[in-house]
Formats: sequence, C-alpha cells, structure tokens
Amino acid sequence: MRVTITVEPTCNLCGECVNYCPTKVYRIEENKLIYEQEKCIYCKACEPLCPQKAIKVKAEHNTLKHKQTTITKHF
Repeated sequence: MRVTITVEPTCNLCGECVNYCPTKVYRIEENKLIYEQEKCIYCKACEPLCPQKAIKVKAEHNTLKHKQTTITKHF
C-alpha cells in the first residue's frame, strides 16, 4: 500500500495533527507543516481532526492480477 498525503493551503498550522498522529508523521518547522508519508499507517485520524479540513490521506493498494492456468493431462 502506498499512502499519499495532501495538505491544502487552508492549513493554519494549529498543530492538532502534530499532537495526535500516532506515528509522528507531522511536524511544524519554520512556519511550515512537514510530513513524512512513509511513516503513515493510514489510520486517517488526522483528516477529521483537522479543524480546517486541510489534510487528505489516500491509499493506493497494489493489486496483483491473478492469471488462471489450466493444466490438462493427455492420456
């Protein structure tokens, strides 16, 4: 699974996501919200928590296509 985090310009750096994220994905540095997508476990707790609704978390699932093979035995 690959996680993509998007933070909209409406983010006001309130810090709710920083304080609440269980894997510490978010931090604030030099008046910017920094996030490390590779730490995200896709719990999506940050989305409803954000008062500005500025955080969007999406996951892309790797789907394997199964190839069906028929084996026959000739007598």
